[in-house]
Amino acid sequence: MQKNIADIVSEICEARVTGILSLSLKNDSALFKIFFRNGAIYLLTHSTCKDRECLMKMSEHQFLTGLFMPGAQVDTHQNGSSIPSDEVILILRKANKTIEWSGQWDGRVRAPGKDGISTTIVDSGIIAQLEEELVNVAGPVGPMVLAQAYDSCGLKPGQSITRTEFQRLVLAISGKLPDEQKIPFLKKFN
Repeated sequence: MQKNIADIVSEICEARVTGILSLSLKNDSALFKIFFRNGAIYLLTHSTCKDRECLMKMSEHQFLTGLFMPGAQVDTHQNGSSIPSDEVILILRKANKTIEWSGQWDGRVRAPGKDGISTTIVDSGIIAQLEEELVNVAGPVGPMVLAQAYDSCGLKPGQSITRTEFQRLVLAISGKLPDEQKIPFLKKFN
């Protein structure tokens, strides 16, 4: 379903959760990311731009899909974004950007493990389905794309992975797929 990015950001802020909202863009392999700590936005990035510059360029982008990874965070040396969360939401509302949102995060705080990161282990059957679907979608380069995604996520094939790690893996794989294959792939595995 299509959902306004401002509504998603607002829900995450209201739930006061920590995580990363990653947004894929049409014809761009770099993700637009919004980082949250206890519901407050502390960083915005896209390619080489950060914070206010990213926000001002938002109206130029055509967004496709979004994925929220609860519990994920990045250590930064800065104290926080120079943009208050309310201002970010207001700018997003004016831009009126929507994405394909599968509702994998519905605004409720999940039972987290240590440091707020989900410790639910993903069934190996789902990982096998992901590998099979990748070969169907990408053809013979599928295993190479999968290996690169595992490496970029710091994961090893055959080992158990958490739901959060699985979401990162799916996002890394989808970044290597053409736009027409990216949306169905994300829908299937979110």
